[in-house]
Amino acid sequence: VHAEHLRHNVQEVRRHVGGRPILAVIKDNGYGSGVVEVGGLLDGDDAVAGFAVIKVDEALRLRDAGVKKPVLLMGTFDDQNLEELVARDVTPMVYQPIGPVWDRLSSKMQKPIPIHVCVDTGIGRVGVPYTEAGDLIRDLAARPSVRIDGLMMTFAEDPDLNVEQPRRFARLYESLQRDGVATGQRHAASTDALFRLSEDAFMDMVRPGMALYGIYP
Repeated sequence: VHAEHLRHNVQEVRRHVGGRPILAVIKDNGYGSGVVEVGGLLDGDDAVAGFAVIKVDEALRLRDAGVKKPVLLMGTFDDQNLEELVARDVTPMVYQPIGPVWDRLSSKMQKPIPIHVCVDTGIGRVGVPYTEAGDLIRDLAARPSVRIDGLMMTFAEDPDLNVEQPRRFARLYESLQRDGVATGQRHAASTDALFRLSEDAFMDMVRPGMALYGIYP
């Protein structure tokens, strides 16, 4: 993998999505290229708003390597991991009610814990079901111990469902907006969506992984 090619691909994605921020997915050890190596190469790129990984270990390795940009942990964690994640400025993805440990940790650190909320709009893999998401998000937003920095979903990469999913997501978002609930940046588009869907799918931020390596869906 050539560093200049990786940076070139980032700029091509940026151009394709109209300058929207890129949340660079570098899961699975940077798709085999090294999570630390890729994170270090792209940390200074102004097109990259941050990084997304699946494993706690990868998130912490990025911080150990000196990567400064936001890191979103899209995988599982437990209460024992949470304090270290928050202390190392790693943002957890949430889709369940939070427990009292969050309140205690927020009080200890004297700041709210930033989160991204994952909504399942039909893929059936991870996230709070869209029919139940409104109640959960309103509850989270009302808590002084958390701050919602992002609202996210994942496309099923099925032609019919890809049409319906953003409609469900939009209805949820509009309902939250009417109630004055702040949800941060909306993001859904992985590599497949970048090339197969319209610009509406790009929302506030895009979330490509393989496209950064020049791989098409």
